[in-house]
Amino acid sequence: MIIKRNQVPFSVPFENLERRVLAYNDKIMLVEHVMAAGSVFPAHSHPHEQLAYISKGRLKILCNEQEYIVEAGDSFAVPGNVVHQVIALEESIALDFFAPAREDYIAEVKEHFHDSVE
Repeated sequence: MIIKRNQVPFSVPFENLERRVLAYNDKIMLVEHVMAAGSVFPAHSHPHEQLAYISKGRLKILCNEQEYIVEAGDSFAVPGNVVHQVIALEESIALDFFAPAREDYIAEVKEHFHDSVE
């Protein structure tokens, strides 16, 4: 299945953050997060493995009681069930990969996509 970014609706789970669920199947999911400068993705954890690639901007990542600064071109991994938080130091875009796919994110867009990705 081909997913056209400009045809994908976005949700706003937190102030100044847009989430687009892009391609996915039951094993892996690609998600775009667009964060305005100063926006905060609150501390959270999930059982899914996560890889992130920063395509634009700079972020502060708080993970395992440590602080990291990442910028465009950088990537990072977060193991499942590890608490982490993201703060946008400037307008930023992150591409997040989750394994397995996140059912909670799928539920956000299910009304817009009638065909499941196999």
